[in-house]
Amino acid sequence: MTSLRRFLRGFFFPPPGSSRWVRVLPYAVLGVLTLVVLVASAYAWDYTNSPGFCGTSCHTMPPEYTAYLTSPHARVDCVDCHLGKGFIATRITRKAG
Repeated sequence: MTSLRRFLRGFFFPPPGSSRWVRVLPYAVLGVLTLVVLVASAYAWDYTNSPGFCGTSCHTMPPEYTAYLTSPHARVDCVDCHLGKGFIATRITRKAG
């Protein structure tokens, strides 16, 4: 565990006189990781708002989901009514509820 801690400390706080790339690398890695998390979160949000996810994974309600697929409502995503359109924080709160 101490060797990992020593490596991370040396990575994020390189010794004085290190080359510019060694000093910039931690920020670049953190930037790329942040970008990956943001993109993955956007895809996860979109996927969890799909009727397929709501009807089969999140809420296991086969009769209701089958009825939804054969009804005129199949043209409307579940989240259009259940979450509504609005500020993202409000939609996240509604989804969590």
